[in-house]
Amino acid sequence: MSLNLLMTSLLWLALVPVRMHAVLHYRSIFPRTPSQDFAYTNDFILLMSYIGISAGVFLAAVWIYRCGPKVETFLSPSEE
Repeated sequence: MSLNLLMTSLLWLALVPVRMHAVLHYRSIFPRTPSQDFAYTNDFILLMSYIGISAGVFLAAVWIYRCGPKVETFLSPSEE
């Protein structure tokens, strides 16, 4: 499960360079038209989202990999 989350984190991280390129492209244009300004804002929000999702999934992978008693209790069904 942890390895699956790690691969998912890397997948989200692989999308970052494309959005970074788009953000840098629209950032270099001055003055921007309203549609270019929208595209810049949209790509910037997507870039931050991809980084945040990747970090969150990576932290979940580390949390599950360490698998302490709390994680084991959370993931395992009760014996009752």
